[in-house]
Amino acid sequence: MATGDGNAAAAGRSGPSQGELPAARLELRSFDGGVRERCVVVRPDRYRDLERLPDATPRIVRGGGFSYAAASFGAGAVVHDFRRFDRILAFDPALGRLRCEVGATLGKVFATAIGGGWYLPTQPGHPDLTIGGCLAADAHGKNPSQEGTFRRQVLGLTLFHPRSGSVAVGPEERSELFDLTCGGYGLTGHVIDVTLQLRRAPAACEVRRLPAADFPHTVELLEEWEGRAALLYSWNDLTARGAAFGRGFVSVGSAVEGPAAANGAARVATDVVASGRYDRLPAHASTAVPFWNRWSTGAFNRVYRRAMGFGGPRRLPLFEVLFPIATKATYFKLFGRGGLLEYQVLVPRATFSDFTRELERGLRRFAVAPTLGSCKLFAGEGGGLRFDGRGVALAIDLPRRQATPQLLALLDGLTIDAGAIPNAIKDSRLPAAVVARCYPGYEDFRRRLRAHDPDRIYRSELSQRLAL
Repeated sequence: MATGDGNAAAAGRSGPSQGELPAARLELRSFDGGVRERCVVVRPDRYRDLERLPDATPRIVRGGGFSYAAASFGAGAVVHDFRRFDRILAFDPALGRLRCEVGATLGKVFATAIGGGWYLPTQPGHPDLTIGGCLAADAHGKNPSQEGTFRRQVLGLTLFHPRSGSVAVGPEERSELFDLTCGGYGLTGHVIDVTLQLRRAPAACEVRRLPAADFPHTVELLEEWEGRAALLYSWNDLTARGAAFGRGFVSVGSAVEGPAAANGAARVATDVVASGRYDRLPAHASTAVPFWNRWSTGAFNRVYRRAMGFGGPRRLPLFEVLFPIATKATYFKLFGRGGLLEYQVLVPRATFSDFTRELERGLRRFAVAPTLGSCKLFAGEGGGLRFDGRGVALAIDLPRRQATPQLLALLDGLTIDAGAIPNAIKDSRLPAAVVARCYPGYEDFRRRLRAHDPDRIYRSELSQRLAL
């Protein structure tokens, strides 16, 4: 093992602890700015601290705090800020297995793994996000059709609940609880640590951008490269109208073979993560006056599309490919203090064309200019409330304007009509009725969650809003 034994590390966290945890009352906010609440926040730094709340006290775990929806606070729950639980507990560079506490960030895991020539193939796009947050949301990466969602690379985890203590959970051990926990929004208990199966890292990635004339052409390109690309997603301009609606480009990446650790990637990644030399995600949008509006967004998108360029591939370091938002965090600040709204929906391929056609009509009707559209292919099986299944995922970023709620209500209806599913972790106002209509596993998820935690002591604004 390249690092200390995990059991020894756990013992180091479990010293004696008496009395109540020091607490603060803080205003917390969902990343999209839609939910704010003053909450009691505690910051444990050892495992025994988890037992210091009375068993019946409502609680929820919080990692980096970058969830668009309020999944880590609210509903009267005491918030356990888990960022001190951030250690790499064990790393086997021969097998590519890494065990870490769930407060460890993607950046920290990457810097450790790349030193042995490994990386996590499925992860969101910013190094400050935590492993626990990725697990709770069952997050996806830049090629979900091929890589699946985050749970596919989880070999096992340790779950704490006051009723049962700490138990080992995995795909083969307590598999039903594992299934409930991955994509369970933190509602099954405190995940203490996770064991991950990494993949051999390439030396770099060659990325080319292929021009797409509209949404149908975008899907054609995605399907053409499905199964052949290491990275596959699109950027689409939703301010274009008529035949050009959805024009943009598809990013296609292929691995450059070679020893990642030997070409300086390990040193560079370690230095970048340790020094924080990347754009940090804002806790909330910071510009007083929002930059994005109907005129600025359209003009920016036209310039951006031309500036991206097309043609031959560009060789990019793996860090930049995995964490594209690490150089684009200013984008979020430009929404202003009101924040943004994101609507992400997984649409069956057979109904995707109708969905985007009605989307264009809705955008015209309500005069809302989305700042971003992006498509990815999915080929999973879904289940529970996981954002997974088969179809085309479309993410739409929207500024908060007077007409935006009406547009979102229209999108809810289109989602139901298309037989699609919305991503609950990306939308802080998504109604329970829509989730219940769209997710075939909704009632089963509620039943199993209540059987596991009948008193529902793990709760949040999200779980309360979705009637979980």
